[in-house]
Amino acid sequence: MTRYFVDVDDELTEKLKQVNEQDIIEVLTKLAEKETSSDELAAYDSVTAIREDDSLTSAERKRLELKAKRRTGFDKR
Repeated sequence: MTRYFVDVDDELTEKLKQVNEQDIIEVLTKLAEKETSSDELAAYDSVTAIREDDSLTSAERKRLELKAKRRTGFDKR
């Protein structure tokens, strides 16, 4: 299982301490599965394809490039 780490404020931390850890893991897993199904990178087969998509703004293009590089660990050309 992949583990994710996030920063939360003190108020949320106190609320989470009252919730069963397994319930939190189940909710986060469901959210991750939902996010995967609507993956915006699925339309692209490489970073080059992202760079060549003229419908993206420069900010969107850069965000998708960085996301693809983080996911694969290297720049696929």
